[in-house]
Order: sequence, then C-alpha cells, then structure tokens
Amino acid sequence: MIRKPNILPAALFAGALCLAVGCTGQPPATSSSSAPIPPLSGQVLFPVARRTQALITDVANASTVSLIDTTTNSTVATTITNASGSFFITPPFPNGFVPTVGNTYVLEAAKGLYSNAAGRSVARVRTILKYQLTGWLSITNGIPGAITVYEGTTALAAIANLKGSGQVAPTSLIGMLQVSPENFTPVTNVSGTEFTNVKGLVTTMLASDSDPVAGVAYDSAVNRFFYSAAAGILSIDQASASVGDLVTFRGAPFSQVVPLSTNNLVTFSGVNATASVASASLNYLSVIVPAAAVSGPVTVRIGAQVYGVSTFTVMGTLDAYVY
Repeated sequence: MIRKPNILPAALFAGALCLAVGCTGQPPATSSSSAPIPPLSGQVLFPVARRTQALITDVANASTVSLIDTTTNSTVATTITNASGSFFITPPFPNGFVPTVGNTYVLEAAKGLYSNAAGRSVARVRTILKYQLTGWLSITNGIPGAITVYEGTTALAAIANLKGSGQVAPTSLIGMLQVSPENFTPVTNVSGTEFTNVKGLVTTMLASDSDPVAGVAYDSAVNRFFYSAAAGILSIDQASASVGDLVTFRGAPFSQVVPLSTNNLVTFSGVNATASVASASLNYLSVIVPAAAVSGPVTVRIGAQVYGVSTFTVMGTLDAYVY
C-alpha cells in the first residue's frame, strides 16, 4: 500500500469500536411514535498490534463518539470515552432531537492523536445505523444488539457515501457484515472485492496516521476507489513492475506544467533512480520505471508536497525475491 515516506508513528485507530444497547437509568426520551428511545453504550477498543507501538491510553482515552443525523448532516449527540474506552450516549438527546423510525444515522468515533498535539492527525472510524423502536441496527447487526465499528464498517460507510444513495442504499448494508470471522454479504453495487479493496485503503491510512473518512476518494468514471490528496497518500495501479514498464499514480493534484519530470519528481529507492514522466493530468501520473530502480520506497514530489509509496517491487532485481 501507499503512504507518505516520512511516516508518523502508526495511527492507533485500527482497532474496533464496540457498542451495546443498554439502559443507564436516565429518564427515557421518546421517538417519533412516543416509544422510549433505546440508549447507545459500549466501549472503544484498540487491540491491534502495530509496527510502532504507542500507549493505548493515547487514543482510547477521551475519544469523541458522535451520533450524526444524515438528513441534516449535523451532530445530534456526543460523548467522551473514559480511560478504558467505555462510553454512553443516552436519551433524551440535546435540543429535543428525536430519531425517526426507519431512518439511517452515522455513528462515528474520532480522536486527535498524540494528545491532540499540533501537526498530528485526527483519525475517524464510523458505521451506519438504522433506528427502530426496538433498538439500533447497524452494518454489523441486523437485529438490535451489539454494534461494532472498525475498518470494515468504515469502508462500507465510505462506499455508500461516495457512490451515493442512488447506487447504494444505506439501509441495504444493515446486517451485511459479520465481524469474526469477517464475512461481507455483497449488496447491489457493492461487491466483495470492492469491500476488500476499500477496507485495505482504510487500514493503510489508519496505519499511517491519516484519516480514512477524509482520505478515501472515488472516481465514478472508472468505478475506482483510491487515496485522495487529502490523505497525503497516493495509490498506484500495481505493486510491482519491471524496469522500463509504465506505472500510474493516482490521487494527488499532479502538475501539468512542463517539464513534467521536474515538476512531478518521482524517485525510486534513492536519488539515483529518478523516473521519466510519460504523461500527467490533474489526478493521474504515468511514469517509466528507471534502469537504476530497485525495490523499496518511491517518492513523488509535487512542489513542496511529498507523497510516497512505502514498498514497491521492481521485478528482475535480486531484492525482488524472498528466499
């Protein structure tokens, strides 16, 4: 996968956000049909091992969990997790908000990494909810019960949002993802392969301190998801190629000013392997793998902005093989 070469310590948002419907003793609010509104409660968990470990309390503690009304694109309720990652969202909701039976909502957890230090990213994971009188449903549960939010639900929520409700009805995703063992049941206009690919984008962005909600982009002309420039990450059409092959980068505002190779400086594994740019558009950059290229990181400098590929295999070189 592709990310900035000067990577920050791994983003600690690659775990799961697990919620359960329960009671907290507060006076119940009523829904649009005057029935009590079930509260949301649960825990934020980050059990995944990473390349560079950091303290779990840096992320699990004081994450913001938000319930978002998609009809108005506004946050209607929030809460903060405690040191163990536990939280509660309990009716009555602020400003008299009452969920509508059958409507979909977004549940999102966000954390400014490394104590919200300047220059650090905010990581977000989310899922789609559907409200019923008997409780809250989500991508991972088709009946009221435990709700899990993790990379997989974030990927499906991104697909639905970027393709639009005309192609992917949010309600069609309810209950379609089993977490363990992971199994996605394809729905109209969302295939299993597409889910796997977008989940891979989400996982890579979380591992590189990038926000997947902002970083996943979609090109409807070719039905392709990729990293957006907002993530500071590029995607590439293939993970390996031979010297002389044409490879294409996507996702950044590439320069179309000639000379293209100077204004889009692509370097394979060091300054002695600068690639020749064959063509460039705003969103695509095609380059020829140079003779001196070896497997390893690839950088793309566009003005002052540097993007990168963490690992790229140059076929036909000794370093391309593992024994």
